[in-house]
Amino acid sequence: MPEKGWVRRFRPARFQAPSLEYRAIIHEEDGSYWAEVKELPGCFASGANLDELKDALVEAITMCIEDDVKGTPSAHVDEMRVLVSA
Repeated sequence: MPEKGWVRRFRPARFQAPSLEYRAIIHEEDGSYWAEVKELPGCFASGANLDELKDALVEAITMCIEDDVKGTPSAHVDEMRVLVSA
């Protein structure tokens, strides 16, 4: 028990909305790239190179989920893996 006159203060924890993770399948065709997001049917993006594709993918996902998320969703590409088949 705290001493008399001592006030216990609580700092409210900052609310952090849960993050959603989506997997994009990247395709290369005729020297450019396009990607589809399996979890979001109809959500796709394209770009002349991978950097352009990443920017377009962030924009596409944001547009696809903005009706389902309160506020303005913020998206970014966190990881990119490259699979090479022999």
